[in-house]
Amino acid sequence: MKYIFIITATLLTSVTFGLAQSGKDTTKSNPNYDKVLAEKLGGDDYGMKSYFFVILKTGTNKTKDKNFISESFRGHMNNIRQNVLIVL
Repeated sequence: MKYIFIITATLLTSVTFGLAQSGKDTTKSNPNYDKVLAEKLGGDDYGMKSYFFVILKTGTNKTKDKNFISESFRGHMNNIRQNVLIVL
């Protein structure tokens, strides 16, 4: 699994940088590109935004304290809401 992720990331990086350095101007080759909309939504020169992809893995801690679990989850959800409001 680890190697599949590394290979995929390497391929995506090389393809991305290959296109960026190929000299193609995507704003001219894509008639559907809307520069004003891309700027309004926070996109880059290609109309794309950066996102994070996170994979969570279950650890060995098996906490039984319901209050601790509830507070942790509440803090997690508040953090997500705060970041979503910033993005929007």
